[in-house]
Amino acid sequence: MFIFKLVSYLLGYVVILVTGEAPEKFVNMAAGRGIFLWDVFRKSDRAIMMKVRLNAVRPLRHIARRTRCRFRIYRRRGVPFHAAWLRRRKALALGAVLFLAALYLLSSFVWFIEVRGNEQLSAVEVLEAAEEAGLCRGVPKWNIEAGRVEAKIQEALPLVSWTGVYIKGTRVIIEVAERTVPGEEDRRPAHIVATKEGLVKEVLVLDGYPVVKEGDTVEQGQVLISGEIPPPAEETTPSGGEKPPGDVSEAERQPRYVHAKGIVRARVWYEGYGEAGTVETGRRPTGRSASCVSMKF
Repeated sequence: MFIFKLVSYLLGYVVILVTGEAPEKFVNMAAGRGIFLWDVFRKSDRAIMMKVRLNAVRPLRHIARRTRCRFRIYRRRGVPFHAAWLRRRKALALGAVLFLAALYLLSSFVWFIEVRGNEQLSAVEVLEAAEEAGLCRGVPKWNIEAGRVEAKIQEALPLVSWTGVYIKGTRVIIEVAERTVPGEEDRRPAHIVATKEGLVKEVLVLDGYPVVKEGDTVEQGQVLISGEIPPPAEETTPSGGEKPPGDVSEAERQPRYVHAKGIVRARVWYEGYGEAGTVETGRRPTGRSASCVSMKF
């Protein structure tokens, strides 16, 4: 039935009101001649309203004369009537066509560009790199080469490890993934000091001079690994005598300052205070259950 109504709407149909002494004869004769009528209902004893296709209206005139009835077109529906209405209003039809054409044309351009995933880089830097590859506001979508834009962004911005360009309507989304660049290492001379009191259990020196050893007790703020490396002890000659002072350079006599590195593990004690009653009352589930039957009024 839906397909029949759709076809009727495309071909056009009318709602007619049949009046006369015997409108039933009008309906029976039309059905007998193969004219399809639908949505037939009685308005009164002498009037029946129904729907019929536009190409069947002319044959109904002969049937109306044979049955001594009259019919009047009550309502017109379908594409042919809309087309006729538009032909009478050519300016309106032309404006609708121009509006649809302008809407399609404007939707074929890029008007919004969004950058996602940038934390260290600014969106302006990414947009400038994309513009060099031909991606900017107002450019036609058919002129955008996503692969070329992605390669240009990665080439212009070494901090970018991956780029994705997606076109969604009039908006272009640029997703970037940035490389993780390690920060510059602090090389200023510094000591490693204890943050708590404890008993040293292990000392591992990577750079610097160890001040404490395993088994020492340290206090908070005490230097554990010094960033000042003292000069080496005076060497002896093969004959057993000390190395002449003139053979030791001035640089070897001076201490060397570094940024101390290492690991010092210690046993640390913590003190706490709390109060509790001598007798405590609590609940502990036993797993037992009981059931009873009662009646309430």
